[in-house]
Amino acid sequence: MASDAELTEYELRKAGIDFILRRVETRDDFLEELDKQPPDLILADYSLPAFDGLSALALIQGRRLEVPFILVSGAMGEEVAVDSLKQGATDYVLKQNLARLGASVERALREFEERRQRRQAEERLRESEERFRTLFETAGSFISVASPEGLILEFNREAERITGWRREEVLGRGFLGVAVPEAYQEEIKADMQKVLAGQATRAYEMPLKLRDGGERAFLWNVNRLLGKGGEVLGVMAVGQDITKRKEAEVNLRESEQKLRLLASQILTAQENERKRISRELHDELGQSLTILKLNLRATSRQLQEPLEVKEELGNLSLYLDEVIDKVRRLSRALSPAILEDLGLVPALQYLVNEFSKYYDINHHFALPNLDHLFDKESQIIIFRIFQEALTNIAKHAQATEVRLVIMESEGMALFEVEDNGQGFAVSEILGSPSMERGLGLAALDERAKMLGGSLRIWSRQGLGTRITCTVPVDQKRS
Repeated sequence: MASDAELTEYELRKAGIDFILRRVETRDDFLEELDKQPPDLILADYSLPAFDGLSALALIQGRRLEVPFILVSGAMGEEVAVDSLKQGATDYVLKQNLARLGASVERALREFEERRQRRQAEERLRESEERFRTLFETAGSFISVASPEGLILEFNREAERITGWRREEVLGRGFLGVAVPEAYQEEIKADMQKVLAGQATRAYEMPLKLRDGGERAFLWNVNRLLGKGGEVLGVMAVGQDITKRKEAEVNLRESEQKLRLLASQILTAQENERKRISRELHDELGQSLTILKLNLRATSRQLQEPLEVKEELGNLSLYLDEVIDKVRRLSRALSPAILEDLGLVPALQYLVNEFSKYYDINHHFALPNLDHLFDKESQIIIFRIFQEALTNIAKHAQATEVRLVIMESEGMALFEVEDNGQGFAVSEILGSPSMERGLGLAALDERAKMLGGSLRIWSRQGLGTRITCTVPVDQKRS
């Protein structure tokens, strides 16, 4: 009735509710409004001649529309009211007590919104659980969930495939007994308590025990699982099979050892060949040239005429002196006899003196004697490190000053060569193929490794280069 509708509008406005009201009196009008735009809330008179509230409620339920539905009645017994609520009505308000209509509408809308949000949250949770289940079952990693007591609650397909156990066989069994080798069980038991306390385990390597008794290398991440209320449900272990990677690492280390041995043999053979050539230059060619020089001078003394020939013989004798000096320097460069005769520091001093003819070079040798720290082979390698570094400076640096440092500290010997040259981009040079960057830096690095040491290179364009070799000192010798 129109008067009832006006009273309803009045009570809603008095309650401060903002609304748009659409009033219908027949079933067809009601359905038409539902088709146009479903309302946020329905107020229905319990008893009308043409179309009553319970009929409207049945239509709503038939269409599976979720809309708050409040019955308004002038006379409704308690049994009828309870029955209407059972049928799905949200609330009912008697016309003689319309003052509570505003509160009923607000509560109905609030509860409806709460239910809607709860349903959405539950739906998102279901979707999330479905995604997790899909991920859990299709993941290419071993995934297992264990209770706080260590009993297996979940075991994915990849875990079944790797271990040989079926999920049904391991559920309820102890994770330690199923998946952990005996040698690791006490350690894992202690780690599990840490995880349950909130300390996650990341990138932990431990073998996975297989059903047939075998093992495979695995990398683990372990986290605790919490319930909605924050209670600890257990732990989830995710493992990646790294057996092939570990095998590749072993093969790579073996290859590196073989290459290092080969490089050492090559450098040793190179050193022996240098000694041989040096001896031939010094003993055979040097002596032959010296004899030739003596004979030439003897011939010059005996020859009186003509003067032009005598002068020419004198010039040839001077030229022979230069050739002999070059042969001697070449012999010393190939294998400095001074290293074997006087020791490492005099040999390095000789190297510095030769280099000083072309560059302004400063040097600081904190140790007056290095021979007692290194055997003969190591001394030769150290000499070659300095020689190679100085040769690289001469070839590439365009430097005007060079600084050399040798010192000992805390059981380590430090060898450093620094120049003020043009410098270079270290990452680009070291990152380029070995054929492009040449053998100089590779030889330096290999020689440092032969001594059990390490090589560091610092350089900047226009700011020079510093090469530092750190080598452990033989404590027995020192």
